[in-house]
Amino acid sequence: MNRRDALRLLTAGAVIPALTPELLAFYRQAHPDGSYSLRTLSPPQNDTVVAMIDQIIPATATPGAKGARVNEFIDVILAEWAKDDERRSFLDGLADVDKQSNALFGRDFASASPAQQLVLLRAMDEASAHARSLQKEPPPCGNPKAATGRCRAISLRYSKT
Repeated sequence: MNRRDALRLLTAGAVIPALTPELLAFYRQAHPDGSYSLRTLSPPQNDTVVAMIDQIIPATATPGAKGARVNEFIDVILAEWAKDDERRSFLDGLADVDKQSNALFGRDFASASPAQQLVLLRAMDEASAHARSLQKEPPPCGNPKAATGRCRAISLRYSKT
């Protein structure tokens, strides 16, 4: 037995008694026995998700996101937990990925080569980072980075749920 297997056994032994029936049911729903049916994603959307997660967390000596069936977990989250606007935003984002891939490579993201997929993901990441940098707020007051005197007040909000 290698260290990874031993750690898995120890972790399972420590976690299983803490699992509530609801949490165990959710886990089983997220990791079905191989006969999973998509609930939110269409097959082409699922193909795009699988291609993206395989690029982001590829298989190495251990399974990657594809092997861990992260796409199925995403589908469960979209079906069970996401609000309508969040679900729509996610699906619109997938459509935009395919649109950009078609414009650049003449094929949808899942059909593009791994190198083309990586180019597009990196370009999207850089564009996102640039957009975030343009929207940076000044640091909170009391933060050492606010030594210039320009700072924002921290607003704490919570809701009773």
